[in-house]
Amino acid sequence: MCWSMEYGTSANLPGVLKRWLDGPRTYLRVPPPPPLRRGTLTVRRVLGIDDPDEYAMRAKEWANSAWYAWREHWDHARA
Repeated sequence: MCWSMEYGTSANLPGVLKRWLDGPRTYLRVPPPPPLRRGTLTVRRVLGIDDPDEYAMRAKEWANSAWYAWREHWDHARA
């Protein structure tokens, strides 16, 4: 999620990151934000949207909301 939010779509992943994602890996599990602080938007943001461009825009807004909710762990995600 960090890569997509800060650098673009997963199609732009560098090879080393793709290999890490595709292979066996271990990582430190970080605590999620409390339930009522996981973003200002929910999946309802995209429900019932038929227009692909509108859907994409709303999905991006939802993703931004979730990414911001995890801001306490941004440095860890970037590392």
